[in-house]
Amino acid sequence: MAGKTTTIKELLKAAMLPLGSTLYVFGGAWNEADTGAGVEAMSFGISPEWKKFYDSKDETYDFDKYRFQVHEGIDCTGLVGFSCFQVFGSAYSETGYVFPSGIMAENYEKLFGGETVAPEDIKNYRPGDVMTKNGHVYFSIGRCGDGSVLLLHASPPAPSFCGTVTPDGKEDSEAVKLAKEYMTKHYPDIMKRYPNMCMRKVEYLKEYSQYRWDRKVVSDPDGFDNMTPEEILKELFK
Repeated sequence: MAGKTTTIKELLKAAMLPLGSTLYVFGGAWNEADTGAGVEAMSFGISPEWKKFYDSKDETYDFDKYRFQVHEGIDCTGLVGFSCFQVFGSAYSETGYVFPSGIMAENYEKLFGGETVAPEDIKNYRPGDVMTKNGHVYFSIGRCGDGSVLLLHASPPAPSFCGTVTPDGKEDSEAVKLAKEYMTKHYPDIMKRYPNMCMRKVEYLKEYSQYRWDRKVVSDPDGFDNMTPEEILKELFK
């Protein structure tokens, strides 16, 4: 079955599934041995346990108290691996698509092709790019006119759209404004709990390698590559 393809839109829509009803849990969607994908990252659709855990917490949620409760929520690599399973199933791997963040890109190259670009060589940000470093991964949505990047990831306290600051550190960036606008409109409950969850610092622009999909595997019939982040959000939330 290897050779199954998807689209950028389908991949990003899959990554959005946990938004608004799931909390960040370190080790979430990993297996009990902490070696790769757990059952939640190798199942179609979101786990009902995620919503139960979400409903049991409030604005005081502290992810540090729930580390490795792998069935209760999702972490950054768990989200990327979960998203891949939603669109590829087991076509490229019988053991799922969750890997440690520092080696996720090289494993994705082996499974899917594509290429990885070092931080200092990144020229642009395409929607669906998997941005990786040792310690975190995120999906790029795209770069705004002021240089900030709109992204989708699982990070404390919860999976969400976020925006980076501008390259010179301006916090009220175009990407941050977009993330706040769309999270508030579409996920009002979680934004009431965590109103400050949509901004990320400049290291998100400087420290991450960029895994870029082979467009034969993740195609772009919707023209996302040529859209602004705002146009992409409009399409994703249609």
